[in-house]
Amino acid sequence: MEGSKGYTLMELVVVLALIGLMLIVSIPRFRQTLLTDSLNSTARKIVGQVKTLKNRTIREQKTGFFHFDLMEQRYWVTTESDNETLLASARENAYQVPSSVRISDVWSQSHGKKSEGEVLVRFNKKGYVEPVIIHLESDDKKMSLVLNPFLGTIKIYEKYIDMHRDDSNST
Repeated sequence: MEGSKGYTLMELVVVLALIGLMLIVSIPRFRQTLLTDSLNSTARKIVGQVKTLKNRTIREQKTGFFHFDLMEQRYWVTTESDNETLLASARENAYQVPSSVRISDVWSQSHGKKSEGEVLVRFNKKGYVEPVIIHLESDDKKMSLVLNPFLGTIKIYEKYIDMHRDDSNST
């Protein structure tokens, strides 16, 4: 058959086998991305809010506060100059963490680990904050957001970072 156009059965089988192989390799990674997307998204939002609050405290020369409500799984920011109406509005319009994600606890150098109630993280007028670690979890994934007090950086670890205060030197 001269001039016939088309693919042989062998060519079609090879192409389908290659497509199948690519799917087998990529689906687990795609599935992992889908399952952890809300955890990563929540971490990015918290990091963004921390950076915004830090910049605001420096710009306005006001002390700022990052509030975590661990029972309601919400967070919001305020400054010392906010009046009662602004404080109530910030709390009412707090960001609700997705149901698949949980703020498991917040550790600070001065208060240790808190896993219930409200936690207040204070930013001074220069944007400094005491060492703080915010722990997030989603199903079997854990994430730690570590706030560096002087550099103003936030490191994200895809595991639970535990900090212990060294009280052995106390007298």
